[in-house]
Amino acid sequence: MFLGHCPVHSWFLFLLSERAYKAGAIPLTDVLDADRQLLVARNDVESTRADAARAAVRTFRALGGGWDVRSNPSIAAVK
Repeated sequence: MFLGHCPVHSWFLFLLSERAYKAGAIPLTDVLDADRQLLVARNDVESTRADAARAAVRTFRALGGGWDVRSNPSIAAVK
């Protein structure tokens, strides 16, 4: 994994860039770029979690898992 796409590393870079901007050492565009990298990293993490959840459901179904709504009154009541 490229270190720039790690949420923890990206958060640290964002904080450092914000501090450097307030000290007048870097332009605002560098802070905005660090913020963008943080958002990309967070999005990548959430996308991976969603992919893992979908894969788990596909695996469960492939192994014959599932449920019948009519046989479970608590699920039928939600409809």
